[in-house]
Amino acid sequence: MGLLDVFKGKGSSPVSFVREGGEAALGLAWVGGGLAVGRGDGSVEVLDGRTGETKRREVLHEDGLLTMAADPLGTFVLTGGADGKAILLDATTFERIKTIDTSAETKGAWIEHVAFAPDGNRVAIAAGKLVWLGQIRGGTDLTKLGPHASTVAGLSFRADGGAVAVARYGGVDLWTTDAQHQELLWKSSIISVAWQPQGRFLAAGCQDEAVHFWRLDASTDSMMGGYPSKPRAICWTQDGNQLASGGGFELVMWSFKGKGPEGTTPLILKGHEGLITVVASAPKDQRIASGGRDGKLLLWRPGRSEQPVLSLDLGDVVQSIAFSPDGRIAAGAANGTVVVAKLP
Repeated sequence: MGLLDVFKGKGSSPVSFVREGGEAALGLAWVGGGLAVGRGDGSVEVLDGRTGETKRREVLHEDGLLTMAADPLGTFVLTGGADGKAILLDATTFERIKTIDTSAETKGAWIEHVAFAPDGNRVAIAAGKLVWLGQIRGGTDLTKLGPHASTVAGLSFRADGGAVAVARYGGVDLWTTDAQHQELLWKSSIISVAWQPQGRFLAAGCQDEAVHFWRLDASTDSMMGGYPSKPRAICWTQDGNQLASGGGFELVMWSFKGKGPEGTTPLILKGHEGLITVVASAPKDQRIASGGRDGKLLLWRPGRSEQPVLSLDLGDVVQSIAFSPDGRIAAGAANGTVVVAKLP
């Protein structure tokens, strides 16, 4: 395959392993047993985090897996599939703790979005125009929310886990855990959503090639436009001071320090040769990773350097990224390739 390794300041490769082949790696999650890989054939495979060898594998969705997430402690894995089912697994034993079948209530809609709250105690599952929200510990039933104005396009929990943001056409719905509802309206189709870690801002990628955000503590909103394509990939840095966004070949970083981004020029990070498809933030510092249609995984230190500090070529569209708690990064591609490397 020829992994391109442009690793700044080191003489040896940071790559721990490259696992080639298999179905598309649509989701990645670090779990207690290694690296969980959700693949397009409906399977979840757990790889040894050091060698890449398969430790476990099970087909969960016969019609294909579409999304996957793990709780912050890596003890649970939640998958969603084209069969309309969400399956909660014990990440170590692969015991099926809960199966939520939404197909009867959504007329067979796919489950394309699942999310864990940052504390790991709650989950949100989207199928069609409906969302299921609730706790996963203690056997509490999930609450059905909606129907929303359109098919749900994204989910993001508030940092304390007490509310979830639901992206859809015409805005974002905010739901608290006791089913209180608030609408944030915008005349566009919202295709991605990300709640700032500190909770003050909610950012959303829009169909009309812009990023919209709301100041939740002041009930005001604003928009940043000029993207060449739809910004489906957005995320916040860990400190909440910057918003990373795709929507083109360049990673656009908006500063939310002080009065906010209005009237300012964003930091533009150049390195991709194809549209950015996924972005992710490191859990303990301000590093940002981006993956693109050019097959590249790039790692950035915004504010320190405008050049990537790590560059890996996976050979196909990068579809998933996951940072580990112990200083590694994993990326998965449409060709099935999975790469794990140490962080610089």
